[in-house]
Amino acid sequence: MSLAVTLPVPLAFASPAMASVPQTGAASAAAPDFKVLVFSKTTGFRHDSIPEGIAAVQKLGQDNNFAVDTTEDSA
Repeated sequence: MSLAVTLPVPLAFASPAMASVPQTGAASAAAPDFKVLVFSKTTGFRHDSIPEGIAAVQKLGQDNNFAVDTTEDSA
């Protein structure tokens, strides 16, 4: 089984190599297979759905054994 997630560019960045990682039942109890960074800093207009998008990616991480780091800090 592979996992592919498509998100708007400003919402999340992940290496294309991470987009298709095989999942196994035994691996789900182990350390995360990989990490993704959700970068959600905006200037000017801020879309109301950003928090829901972040929560959705976090849920995908929990369900599919990958870690999710979130930030708005561009430094």
